[in-house]
Amino acid sequence: MTTRILVLGGYGTAGALLVRLLLEHSEAKVVVAGRSASKAEGLAAGLDAELGPRRCRAQRVDAADPRSLDVAFAAVDLVVVASSTLTYVRTAAAAAACLLQYLDGSIRRPGLSLQALAVDPGRFLTDLQKLGATVSVLGAPALAAR
Repeated sequence: MTTRILVLGGYGTAGALLVRLLLEHSEAKVVVAGRSASKAEGLAAGLDAELGPRRCRAQRVDAADPRSLDVAFAAVDLVVVASSTLTYVRTAAAAAACLLQYLDGSIRRPGLSLQALAVDPGRFLTDLQKLGATVSVLGAPALAAR
């Protein structure tokens, strides 16, 4: 079965490079995702024309809309958050924590209702620290990864 990877922010500077590398160095099917359907479609069409065969497609996904994320994440095996804007920090953090819990078998599939339904809140901060993130809790000192 072919792996399906969604790159959120996939037409941005870092995202477009990631999409290209995934297509050049894997057999994965890649979804270029972001708020602008036309930008995503332009990149996907250009990469398909250049690299073929049809392994790249576009999808409009708004990281500020949980329903949009649920729909997009349900159709893929892996999500890469390539956006550098602060709007996506919560989404990226939840995706990272969800992936850790998926890899250790705590949940069956990453990406479905990441913020509340799949991620164990008791492990959330600890898992982010394992990934090297510095975690701050309002009113408490920052906890750096070890």
